[in-house]
Amino acid sequence: MNRLIRALVAVALLLSTATAASIGTSTERVSAAAATLTKGSWGFCTEAITVGCVESVYLTTPAGVTTKYTDTTALSASGAQIAASCTVAGQYASAATSCDPGYAVAGSGNPCPGYQPVFLMFDVIWPTGLGGSATLVAATGSFEPSFTIGSGTSNVQVSQNSDGTYKYAWTTRIEEHHQSGLQPLMSSPSGLSDYRTALLTAVAKSHNYMSHVQVWPRQHLMRSTTDVLLYGEPGSATCVEVPFRGAWAEANAESFSWGFRIGTTDASTAARLTFDARAPHFTYPDANGKSEVYKARIAVFLPRTYLDSIGCADACDLPASAIDVQAQDGQSAAPKVTKLGDGLYVDMGIEHYSAPDPVMTIQRVGAPVNRVLTPKSSLDLPAESPRASAPVTVPAAVKPFTFSRTTAASVAAQAKIAVPKGARVVLTVLSSSAKVCRVTGSTLKALKSGTCRVTVAVSVTKSGKTKTTRKTVSLSATS
Repeated sequence: MNRLIRALVAVALLLSTATAASIGTSTERVSAAAATLTKGSWGFCTEAITVGCVESVYLTTPAGVTTKYTDTTALSASGAQIAASCTVAGQYASAATSCDPGYAVAGSGNPCPGYQPVFLMFDVIWPTGLGGSATLVAATGSFEPSFTIGSGTSNVQVSQNSDGTYKYAWTTRIEEHHQSGLQPLMSSPSGLSDYRTALLTAVAKSHNYMSHVQVWPRQHLMRSTTDVLLYGEPGSATCVEVPFRGAWAEANAESFSWGFRIGTTDASTAARLTFDARAPHFTYPDANGKSEVYKARIAVFLPRTYLDSIGCADACDLPASAIDVQAQDGQSAAPKVTKLGDGLYVDMGIEHYSAPDPVMTIQRVGAPVNRVLTPKSSLDLPAESPRASAPVTVPAAVKPFTFSRTTAASVAAQAKIAVPKGARVVLTVLSSSAKVCRVTGSTLKALKSGTCRVTVAVSVTKSGKTKTTRKTVSLSATS
């Protein structure tokens, strides 16, 4: 039997529905609440930006003007923010914790050595850059970035330095993301079903301009043939590397997962990629209260390693007849395949949410190609735009709102929501910030230092009709 390898990007409770081995996990728009690391805290940071091991950030405006930033003060003045974190065995790494994904001792009966589940997470938030793009460059030491999953991604590059260490470049679109706020439904026994049903007619309760990815090391692609069937029935369990070194997947959904199944060497046996993608059916209302159908984008980058595994050599163009996408909600899908670097970018062609959950079937085109692939020696980074000859006045960085205890009215003010006399103000802390802050009555309290993500809702009743304005903000909690 073929085994399904899952790569989960979504609400953590979705993990309960997956029984096969995991390639990677990620939760969109959660890590922005994570504490950022200082320069050098991962042991291989060298450059000026003091967030994790980020060396530089390139911001490109919708007009095509590109600026390189190497310190957080200038970056903040531009209106952009970044976050970086390392997670080891399910916990955010402290400044003293290594992010080296080195192997541990192999488990009993398992031919693949075990290792500490280590991954990196990066976020870019740039509300004033809507329609532009950002490229984040980070040093990753002995951590070889091999699989990226999240939102907004338009390109990923990895290079290897002469000393054997690696650099990682992630390019993301700056776009608006919409969230339903319905994830709490999944806490009940019938939660997943209730969540999917509610999404069918859901109007987004919040929106933001943040892109998020989770990056896994090459060690995480090592699997036993008892977990993943590659190219035929194994005579005995051996340790193999699944062919997704350099792959990335992305969607503009609030909940996203993907997995794959690889058949035998018989050319008639298809490879199948399965995607679970969920989001509200309608966008967040605009200033006039108007919502539109939320246009979906679900895509995967098939790297050279994967194309080789299905017999697609260097000059291979997958024919249209070799790729089929079926949306589980019945909508038609027209996949579009574009060459990108030495791989193929495949947009599923899904038109809208709530839960299309497309399945992409790829027919093999030949026998697997066996070769050794090595990372590039350098990154192809954006070219900076010429600087203006006249002095440019840079706005002063806005000092973030910091609190240990604050009122609902103050949070509403930070969200720029007016609170008229008699209005009702309700605060709700996002689950990702539950350990950072909490609401007691009409007071927001800090539990520890970090970023507190909270939704403020102001309800005003006039002539028997109630109008509620909601907005989610990020505040700096200090204990």
